[in-house]
Amino acid sequence: MAGLYVASISIDSDTAVVRLARQLNYAELNKTLEYVLQATDGANASTTATLTIDVLDSRAQGPRFDQNQYNAFVPELSNTLVPAIRIFVSDK
Repeated sequence: MAGLYVASISIDSDTAVVRLARQLNYAELNKTLEYVLQATDGANASTTATLTIDVLDSRAQGPRFDQNQYNAFVPELSNTLVPAIRIFVSDK
């Protein structure tokens, strides 16, 4: 696991509360982060667990058409290389 991902979370050693250590950038991260955690008691007995974090893109919106409806008329015998309609779609 690259250092970029390791620095993404912090875990309080007393309470085991997991917090983001920095703001995540969805575009630069794997979509699933996986960590192996180890807990040790006073007698040096230990156990491990896997923590899996699914990173979601909170700003994700699908593309949007600029209009709700489009109409095009194509005359008979039209040249096949001439566009019949131009549709604009934006993805923000």
